[in-house]
Amino acid sequence: MVSHFEFLFYAFLGICTGLLAWLYVTILYGSEDLFERFRMPAWLKPSLGGLLVGIIAIWFPYIYGSGYETMDLALSGKLPLLLLLALVFIKLGATSITIASGGSGGVFAPALFQGAMLGGTFGLLLNMFFPGYATAAGAYSLAGMGGMIAGTMHAPITVVLVIFELTGDYKVILPVMTCSMLSTLMAHKLLKGQSIYTRKLIRKGINLYRGRDLNVLRGLKVGDVMIRDLALVTESTPLSSLIPKALSKPHMSFIQVDELGKITGLIPLQNILEVMRDENLRDILVAQDVANIEFPVLKVEDSLDEVIRRFGESEIEEVPVVDPLSPEVPIGVLRHNDVLQAYRKAVLKQDLGGFVADRLVRDPSRRDLDLLDGYRMVETEAPRQFHGKTIRELGISEKYGVQVILIRKSRGHASQSNPKGEEMHFVPRGNDVIDPGDKLVLVGKSGDLQELIGG
Repeated sequence: MVSHFEFLFYAFLGICTGLLAWLYVTILYGSEDLFERFRMPAWLKPSLGGLLVGIIAIWFPYIYGSGYETMDLALSGKLPLLLLLALVFIKLGATSITIASGGSGGVFAPALFQGAMLGGTFGLLLNMFFPGYATAAGAYSLAGMGGMIAGTMHAPITVVLVIFELTGDYKVILPVMTCSMLSTLMAHKLLKGQSIYTRKLIRKGINLYRGRDLNVLRGLKVGDVMIRDLALVTESTPLSSLIPKALSKPHMSFIQVDELGKITGLIPLQNILEVMRDENLRDILVAQDVANIEFPVLKVEDSLDEVIRRFGESEIEEVPVVDPLSPEVPIGVLRHNDVLQAYRKAVLKQDLGGFVADRLVRDPSRRDLDLLDGYRMVETEAPRQFHGKTIRELGISEKYGVQVILIRKSRGHASQSNPKGEEMHFVPRGNDVIDPGDKLVLVGKSGDLQELIGG
């Protein structure tokens, strides 16, 4: 560093690399989605990707391979300004095409490459406009490499340690740290906490930061657990008539509605109990006097991990669920105990699915397994009437008393939920679609299983 003003330059470079990291991750996974929509043989996609990258490389051979030689040129300041800037986006596009089309390649070296090119561009511009306040462009290439890796991986401390280990120069620590920290903050905000590696897991429903419990809850919706038995009262209902209802009904709260049937308040059982002891108040108070005006409201499509947060914030045991088309009209309630019970069932189902998957891997020919207390596990091809419908639409558990604990997708059979035609085993969720050729692993009593399979 030749000037203290350079800290501002490195800070701005950090913001730029954070934006580039966001662009890189977004285009990379957007390209994967685009190629998955192409209807063509699986072997043709890598060929098409290789053709496109080859055409690009005719004019820009610098993008070949890992690009370490080109990065050396950028660090030594031997590449012109416009080429450095162009290579940032050309490498980004070539990498996205390669990986999205099914080609072989990683994301780490291309991120280094893009950071080096962006940092080199930034360094040359600073030397052109602020020649007395900026060091050589190679130093900015080095900081750009660190900022790009920090932004895509969300690992700024690792970047600082690695670059110090590579250079052996303690003078690079503060510039690289400034750039890496700001890049991480910017990318973390834009990518909503997802790195280039964790986004792939999140797209598969696996959130490492939230842990197993909330991953299970995210797969469950309010509509799967809520009950439609409502305890409705009007605003003018006398409190004296609410007391016997509170003692006879299983609800933990009453929903107060107006003449149009819209929610105007929530009356937890605790509010009624607090005034029950005073006979004078019981005779003069009405529902509106003891109702909570501020209370949480849930929608059918809300996930249960969001519901758990709502319960924690309000400390209410029962929350109204509203109609998606009429957000002020109640259609059901969700109780805290029902959420916990649904969670326990989902965890048991997931564990059982893992056990069955392990047995299938050990003995792929096994299609029938006796469990405890008259229960059996069987694998059967999905009935024709199941095709194209979701687990939630079929209501297999409610109609037959049978649990679908595993779905096996057939190898080579491309479908809506398995576009690549690969063999897959996974524990199903409510919105998973049953495709023709799917094998269902079912658990239930022998009679219930026979009714489903035979029906």
